[in-house]
Amino acid sequence: MKQMRHSQRSIPTWLAWGMIILGVILIVGFIYGIFLYKDIQETKEAGMVEAKQAVLKETDLTAITDITRFNGDESYFAVTGTKKDGTHKLVFVPVNRKTNDGFLVFETKNLVSKQAMQQDWIKNCDRCKLIDIIPAISGKEPLWEVTYTDHSGRHVLDYFSMNNGERVEQLRFRRVFK
Repeated sequence: MKQMRHSQRSIPTWLAWGMIILGVILIVGFIYGIFLYKDIQETKEAGMVEAKQAVLKETDLTAITDITRFNGDESYFAVTGTKKDGTHKLVFVPVNRKTNDGFLVFETKNLVSKQAMQQDWIKNCDRCKLIDIIPAISGKEPLWEVTYTDHSGRHVLDYFSMNNGERVEQLRFRRVFK
């Protein structure tokens, strides 16, 4: 019977080392990405617990229903909560506050609600895609920051007064890269 010889193919040494080094770089990059993501999330949420505690301690709110962060000329935590009697308030807490003053407090019954703002926005921008609506502030005026993509695919930030629902400012961003 004939014996067949099997030839063994070997990967060149330089290619094997290159693949090992590339694998290590990818694993290190992935681990670094995870730690970077966690650090960014912690930075984003840093101070929220302290802001909640300060609002509960220093205002007449007894429960917090929502907290968001707004970054404008100054950064604020927008804290929504209820009093003992069930009325709602919106409190803006400066992120970098040095003292206990600096809170801006608003009774929500006197303001345009988020739901009313959203319904009004839908009527005026029917071919747009809503991304988010969050409380914002400019000076001492409470605003709604409405973020959406318009019919042309532009990213838009609209600022509406919480006092009367009128537009205060609009920023439209054109997409440069596709």
